[in-house]
Amino acid sequence: MARHKRLPAEPFEVTIDSLLENGRGLAVHEAKRLEVHDALPGERLLVRHLFGRRFRGQVARVKSLLPSPDRVPARCAHFGTCSACTLQHMEPRAQLGFRQQIMLRYLREAGGLEPEQVLPPLASDQWQYRRKARLSVRYVEGKGRVLVGFRERDGRYVTDMQACHILAGPVATHIQSLIHLLAQLEGARTIPQIEVSCGDEACALIFRHLEPLSEADLARLRDFAGSTGLAVLLQAEGPDSLQALEPAERDLRYRLPEFDLEFLFQALDFVQVNGSLNRAMVSQAVASAILRCRWRSAVPGSRASKGTPAWSGARSAMQRTTALPTRSSARPTCMPVTAAGPGRGGAFARCCSTRRDPGPNRCWARSRTPARCGWSMFPAIRPRWRMMPESWCVSTASGCRRRA
Repeated sequence: MARHKRLPAEPFEVTIDSLLENGRGLAVHEAKRLEVHDALPGERLLVRHLFGRRFRGQVARVKSLLPSPDRVPARCAHFGTCSACTLQHMEPRAQLGFRQQIMLRYLREAGGLEPEQVLPPLASDQWQYRRKARLSVRYVEGKGRVLVGFRERDGRYVTDMQACHILAGPVATHIQSLIHLLAQLEGARTIPQIEVSCGDEACALIFRHLEPLSEADLARLRDFAGSTGLAVLLQAEGPDSLQALEPAERDLRYRLPEFDLEFLFQALDFVQVNGSLNRAMVSQAVASAILRCRWRSAVPGSRASKGTPAWSGARSAMQRTTALPTRSSARPTCMPVTAAGPGRGGAFARCCSTRRDPGPNRCWARSRTPARCGWSMFPAIRPRWRMMPESWCVSTASGCRRRA
């Protein structure tokens, strides 16, 4: 059996062809695909091989021979070691374009979908936006202290994080206080991670501990919560073991001012990482959904033209948008159906789809929803709407109507 050719230790030159989904540059050298850390398309770099089974096919940048015009200095001193950020060296607008191309490629590969119209990507704050995170905690014997931070790129080690520019402001400003606190705790070695969860006005830290904490440690945690304003919660086992330490009760909430809505959530609940971007996404999604149904209702001869209920919360967003997308006749027609369900106490609107006809006597519908279409953008995903009883409505080739 022939031996594998030993990789050279000397640096060599490569040209970056494109970026992969993980943020690494892709280059071809001697008919081999190589992943290059901290690289951008079009750059000529001097690189060296990374040795080890886990780094197979990866190289590290040694020197930039021809930098990309999209390269910017990374703000964080831990960039290149910490795994939390992979594109800090890339200009923000170029980052948006890169992520947009990834999404479009996923749509093509997943279902052969090609959007009729691509909206401009939404942008938000670049720093101190992350309101959900999980920080690793590890006591390192060689350093004689506790390390707090995200995992390194290697994955086996914890970044010795002294500051973080992406965590939400209330947490980022108290990183040093958190490190000092863990250095004082007797049970620091039994704390493997700290989860961060922030709302619009308050932040919480969930300390995962493998053994019960002493009264002295609990007192230090209470003092930390009082001095920083961060809520401290303890989690001994699974999610059901979560308990508030200080303060005893504090609600986490975020608002959608445009719709005058406020959401309460628990510290372990899922929320979008970027709050301001989430608001922009909701506004755009609601405006697009209402416009779609309003456009269908304006088609002459359509049953929907007799009147489509409008959601007042999206009215302002709907009025701001003037361009209507060009839609194919193969897409479903949005038709509101009025019917009274048992125990509902009155009539409510539904909207059914003819793209996926579930049968002659049933249709996809959802109660208490004004004019929403029950079809999925992805062919592999079925709408999570229930099948309405055949006594309520009937689907036909021309649409969905209430059974007489």
